[in-house]
Amino acid sequence: MILICCPFHCRFFQRLAQNMSSESKNVYAPAAEVVGMALQYMTEKETSDNDKKWRDIYMKNIFKMLSSLQAGRNDQLIVVVHKMSQHYPPVIDE
Repeated sequence: MILICCPFHCRFFQRLAQNMSSESKNVYAPAAEVVGMALQYMTEKETSDNDKKWRDIYMKNIFKMLSSLQAGRNDQLIVVVHKMSQHYPPVIDE
């Protein structure tokens, strides 16, 4: 499966990651869990270098967002990382 980033997919995955910055736990916790599922799926279905590059770019964007959470909302950061790691454990190592 090729995960080439068409405009719709890029927007969808970016919006999903942006929901992890929400102030409501009812939004950011499930969003983080779905991002973890998406990363797991992407990793399992990688078939080309483009797939890996796109996942790596997506991960960099996620880590930028997590860095901004680290500045002021440590409790939210912990919940987000925990929820993501339930489906994509490598997020803890990075």
